[in-house]
Amino acid sequence: MLSLYLKAKEFLWAYFVIALVVVAILVHYSKYDIHVFINGYHNPFFDRFFLNYTNVGDGNFALFLILLMLLHSFRCSLFMATSVTITGIIVAFIKRVLFYGTPRPITFFKGLYHLYIVPGLEPNEINSFP
Repeated sequence: MLSLYLKAKEFLWAYFVIALVVVAILVHYSKYDIHVFINGYHNPFFDRFFLNYTNVGDGNFALFLILLMLLHSFRCSLFMATSVTITGIIVAFIKRVLFYGTPRPITFFKGLYHLYIVPGLEPNEINSFP
């Protein structure tokens, strides 16, 4: 266990520092303030990039990665497929059972703030991840 820590020491310290900064931001600012701040930054390059990147979360991209991993090893591919499946089931359960109907930002901010929406994107209105 100690050798694993020594191999990943720099990564773990960087992760710890970033986690502290994120927690400090979350404690100090509301989700509303953070979303409005981030929504204010956009440009045509990133609009195009994220219009395509938004589909990375679907199952097709995960399937592509699992098949690509088959070139490396069957065991790694199986591990990744199991991981993606379990994670997908947990996230679907949380979004569709425990927090069903939670408004997504486009619905939450309606009438409060005019959100910038990437042209060509049709955002969902409910089942936001908490």
